[in-house]
Amino acid sequence: MDVLLSNEVTIVSTNAPERRPGEVEWTNAAWPAGSIVTRSDTQRVYRAAYNVPSGGVPPEENIAVAQLPYWVDTGPMNRVAMFDKVVKSQTVGPIDANLEVVFKPGVITSLWLGNMSNVTAAHVVVRDKTGGDVVFDDRRVLVARVTTAWDWCFAPFDLQRDAQFTGIPAYRNCEVTLTLETGGTALVPLSQERIDDMFRLGASIQA
Repeated sequence: MDVLLSNEVTIVSTNAPERRPGEVEWTNAAWPAGSIVTRSDTQRVYRAAYNVPSGGVPPEENIAVAQLPYWVDTGPMNRVAMFDKVVKSQTVGPIDANLEVVFKPGVITSLWLGNMSNVTAAHVVVRDKTGGDVVFDDRRVLVARVTTAWDWCFAPFDLQRDAQFTGIPAYRNCEVTLTLETGGTALVPLSQERIDDMFRLGASIQA
């Protein structure tokens, strides 16, 4: 899941895996070309462009100083990709379970979820503060609208790929709980979550 927003976000908790399948944490061992590693310090993923000898510096340091670096930065780690400002970034949820994330975004008034796959429903709960009162609670079943009689009778039901939640009361210290329901059938990639902020400019803006 990727979030485009003007506020700074703090992730309180999530059940999204920290890494995607095939990714491992970097060490200063030798790495063959094509290896995919992560760095918890930077929360980034790196791919080895060449065979990397042992004893080297971390990928981010190699990229910063080398004219022909061994490593290529390919994007954020899975758990934080939902808050990257690149639309194509995706967080993949756990297998056979709903994707859940609790975060503190600052003041928000609306929430848009886009480019979802295999999500049957989205549930957003907003509290005025951590452990506080619920000020917004909305669950949307994401079955796409059927527009023709033929589709109703013969076509498989499609799922919406986006959902808009508006009318969220503005609280500076609010905490948002987002649950994406999958029906226990698949991984959940979610890309781009936009949080509109009326605190800084006095009107909704798109980051």
